[in-house]
Amino acid sequence: MLRVLYVIPVGERGGLEVVLLQIIKSLDRSAFAPGVAVLEDGPFISEVRQTGTPTWVFESGRVRNVPRAVGTIVALTRLVRREHIDIVHTINTKAHLYGSSAAVLSGVPCVYHLQDVPRPTLGRVGRAAGGEDDRLLPVRRGCRSRGVALTSRGQSRSQRAHPITAQS
Repeated sequence: MLRVLYVIPVGERGGLEVVLLQIIKSLDRSAFAPGVAVLEDGPFISEVRQTGTPTWVFESGRVRNVPRAVGTIVALTRLVRREHIDIVHTINTKAHLYGSSAAVLSGVPCVYHLQDVPRPTLGRVGRAAGGEDDRLLPVRRGCRSRGVALTSRGQSRSQRAHPITAQS
């Protein structure tokens, strides 16, 4: 069974949270064991927990609050190791900065789930946090139609297959 940790930036219901909820509800639970790490508390968390998915909340605050950001990355790294996570799946940039760092420190692959066309580069913070991404997922029409798959250094990369599949 593949243990997947989804990392999302906020606990408020929005577009990416609805996508995550659909992914979680559609997963074959005999093949995948999902968990969700949320970087800010909110009412959406109860919806995730209603699916029977383990959920952890980390009050990460703003990325520029370096001591708090480092503390959140350390806590996520401990979670990945303690729960024996096989892959970290981050959704959007803030979640990727934290989740990819924890994945790198834990020695597990990280999937960056793109919801929108990203900026050409995440800059120094992005490079320091995650370096090169193991997988990039352009999921919206605006990303797919342009063939967008960018590394954190802003270089084009051809799309790769998603290692995690949902049941239809």
